[in-house]
Amino acid sequence: MNELVAGIDLCDEYTQISCGDEEQIWTFPTVLCRHKLADAWYVGEDAYAHTLSGEGNLTDKLVKLVLKDGTATLDGRRYTAQELLTLFLERVLQIVMKESGQTGMFAGLVFTVRSLDERLVKALYESGEKLGFSKEQIQIIGHSESFIYYMLSQKKEIWNGTVGMFDLAEEELRYYEMKVQRGLKKNAVLAEYEKIEESFSLDILETPSGAKLGDKILCTCADRLMQRKLYSAVFLMGKGFEKRDWAEDFMKLLCTKRRVYMETAVFAKGAAYCGADRQRPQTSYPYAMICEGRLKASVTMQVLFKGQEKEVTLAAASGNTSSGVPISVSIGPEKHTPIKISNIPPASAIIIAVCTVSSRSLCFWAPEYWATRTFAPIDKPTNTLIIRLISAVVDPTAASDSLPAKCPTTMISAALNNSCKIPERISGTAKAMIFGKSGPLHMSIS
Repeated sequence: MNELVAGIDLCDEYTQISCGDEEQIWTFPTVLCRHKLADAWYVGEDAYAHTLSGEGNLTDKLVKLVLKDGTATLDGRRYTAQELLTLFLERVLQIVMKESGQTGMFAGLVFTVRSLDERLVKALYESGEKLGFSKEQIQIIGHSESFIYYMLSQKKEIWNGTVGMFDLAEEELRYYEMKVQRGLKKNAVLAEYEKIEESFSLDILETPSGAKLGDKILCTCADRLMQRKLYSAVFLMGKGFEKRDWAEDFMKLLCTKRRVYMETAVFAKGAAYCGADRQRPQTSYPYAMICEGRLKASVTMQVLFKGQEKEVTLAAASGNTSSGVPISVSIGPEKHTPIKISNIPPASAIIIAVCTVSSRSLCFWAPEYWATRTFAPIDKPTNTLIIRLISAVVDPTAASDSLPAKCPTTMISAALNNSCKIPERISGTAKAMIFGKSGPLHMSIS
């Protein structure tokens, strides 16, 4: 049986696919073209070529089309966003399977997207099932979570402190940050992102004045987001950083006493590592992951079972919010049942809250919808609940120790090594360090 899993980073501008091989990444513009005469469909660069030759009609922005529940008309026929998304995914997966020499279907698909919108999640599940995959073989995670999987698959010195990443796409700039929080019952990894309001179109970089403006915007954002923080690594990703000669001041700022890496497919590779981990009997990532798409707190309830009080978990911290399970709770008359919420907060935070439940039957979804949407506090609560820190019992473990042989432990940064000439033109001493034999380029200015 084929155990290869495809990690798919799906965006409006591009779609990247990784099968866990560090060297091989497939990148397609997220466009679809229907031939005017033959019943044939083309994707990516082929779609552009057939459109420019006048042989086909093109449609793009497939993710946005799904989010709007829109349609597109090609050669007089109207197609739903769901149909177009399925056609696109079918063609790109066929290309990947052919070029990778795979015989038979993938063992699973892991999609990673910028926003875990309910419509998009539903559409991806439907497309996957139409392509022959069961729902259990399909997983959908946000970019923050795939960012975590990618980083934890690298050498520990890369992620033992705060890791920052700037993702400069065609018309959007995002900053991601990840840190491992130790000293808890289960080690936690927290990742979050910020969509930068001052983002700009990459077209402005074609002119000297536009490039200077883009450089200034990035410097301002970096000053605001990174001040007073110690980083073990900083990453650059996205089309905007394929060339970096326009961002001289920004590169100088980043490279001052920091290790800076260029990676073109963080999210696709992270999704592939996530999928590969699901195939193993025991996870290689023993962490509570706190990020978009996962709960930040555990919700438990005290119940009476065979004369003894027991604590039942309704929703666990770091649980996936995109696939809830219905839970029914029956509460006896004239009693109040305490609901406990145990958080995994920042190390300095201890919060005290009160939450009780009036006597009634309840039915709700967990973890997607939980206590705060269903239970109402009373004037004189009979119980209080404490959101508390948990004592440490698990030592941190590098995920790379148990990854298969093909799974990388360092990042390939040939593009940065070949094209980044910034250190030659800035003050200070440029230092280059290679991790291992094929590790990433390390730049620092001291």
